[in-house]
Amino acid sequence: MHTTKKLLIIAAVAAAVPSTASAATVSVNGSAIEFVAAPGEANQVFVTRPGPDRLDVHESHGGLVAGEGCSTTDGFTVECS
Repeated sequence: MHTTKKLLIIAAVAAAVPSTASAATVSVNGSAIEFVAAPGEANQVFVTRPGPDRLDVHESHGGLVAGEGCSTTDGFTVECS
């Protein structure tokens, strides 16, 4: 059985003033994917669905951390299922 996950992005997107980069966390919360950025962090996020039970979250500036239900593929991409 294939489950379609709803995408829920919770992000604090503000003007870019970063002198140092902060990490954003991506995790599974029930049937949703959560993206939580550090306060004041500007993000450029892309979400792809490479399979029926998987979503990949990519942040072009890097610094993603995998939370519950997700794993890090590199510093820029987290996959969740």
